[in-house]
Amino acid sequence: KAEKHGRDIMIRLTGHLLRATEELKAAGMPGNESSRLNQYVMFLNKSFENLWAFKVYRTSASLRALSLITTQIMPMFYGPYFLHIARGEGSENNVAFACAFASLISVLLVALISLERQLENPFRFGSTDTIRVKEEMQLCRENIFICEADLESPWYQNPRSEMNFAMDNNGSFATPGLLA
Repeated sequence: KAEKHGRDIMIRLTGHLLRATEELKAAGMPGNESSRLNQYVMFLNKSFENLWAFKVYRTSASLRALSLITTQIMPMFYGPYFLHIARGEGSENNVAFACAFASLISVLLVALISLERQLENPFRFGSTDTIRVKEEMQLCRENIFICEADLESPWYQNPRSEMNFAMDNNGSFATPGLLA
């Protein structure tokens, strides 16, 4: 339900962008610029649809069931081989190695299923590989505010920075304190 609500909001926002572009065009914006804006909205919509597909169309239930069944049944098929390893050749006794090998195989299969579940939803909160949408949007907002604050300065003026760079006589960058 929350996914659908978020999708509805995104569709409304792209609709607002399209209507705003049409109003700008009616107010006198050149056709090539409005076409470019419409193209950007199309790219935005296409990217959103790709993200939506990643979010909604997860691993199929049949593939997930197959991997779970395989994890449960696989050790039974390897059982005779583990027994052969445990008995060894002649007077050898490799029970510890056979148990360790059987445990390793089972742990690896369970780890693969766990990894598949983590990778299935890249937007899940708290996962290691989560796409942090809120943090990225906050960075975008901060960048917009930085650009907005810089609008008053002429384009040829160096941006304000704590670390200013200057060109030395050879045309390479150096910090001002290092210039002779």
